[in-house]
Amino acid sequence: MPNREYARHALIGIAPPQSNPVVEAEYTALLPDGVGKLVTRLTGVADDPKTRFHQYLENFNQSLTSYGKATPDAIGFACTATAYLFGTDEADTLGAASVARGVPILSSAMAIQRALCCFGAKRIALFSPYPDWLTTASRDYWTGLGYDIVSWGTMPDDTSDTVNIYGLNSARFLDASDALQTEEADVIVVTGTGMPVLPAIRPLFERTGKPILCSNNCLAWALLDELGIADLASPCEPWEALIGGWSARLARL
Repeated sequence: MPNREYARHALIGIAPPQSNPVVEAEYTALLPDGVGKLVTRLTGVADDPKTRFHQYLENFNQSLTSYGKATPDAIGFACTATAYLFGTDEADTLGAASVARGVPILSSAMAIQRALCCFGAKRIALFSPYPDWLTTASRDYWTGLGYDIVSWGTMPDDTSDTVNIYGLNSARFLDASDALQTEEADVIVVTGTGMPVLPAIRPLFERTGKPILCSNNCLAWALLDELGIADLASPCEPWEALIGGWSARLARL
């Protein structure tokens, strides 16, 4: 790795959707000392959410071009919905970009699957902030990969335009998660990068006793793991699945 004054362990590239205000904040808490982040945006101009999600893939090379000559050591495609809707296209787009750049590029869905394998989890309690059509796609995706969705829940808010997800908060999520039946689940998976989740993880863990895997903590951990430096952020608290130290940093956000 380059001899950097900052980001001495690694420089992580993060690409969240253009209107998403949550990813940078949660990664500020999630990434350990000595790991920096360099953010670009996934862009799309369509009003229709499904079309806009595909534009994130179509425009991904342009998103990476905004890095100029900067060289992140690994890049996170911080959108989960693209895998649910366009799994093959996502894999092809990210795979080609990874080869062209010579660095690993992982998506949020790839990271969740990696985390599920790490836990040996097969039974999932799935929570989605998405509209019904995308929640259905998320359930079908995980079922298609051989996971058993033992329970699922959604937000009561209107998220028919997925941009509305960015106005949700962790307290409302925690209330809505009461609908999950978690007794038979190995883990709780909270999908989507745009709803704040980290502040709700401790009370949800204390209520259920289950590890909570969300799109952002999974992708942050998977990028560190891919670079062989996940031990820089070992869990410090019982509720910190995969990646630790972030609980103490939440107050800064």
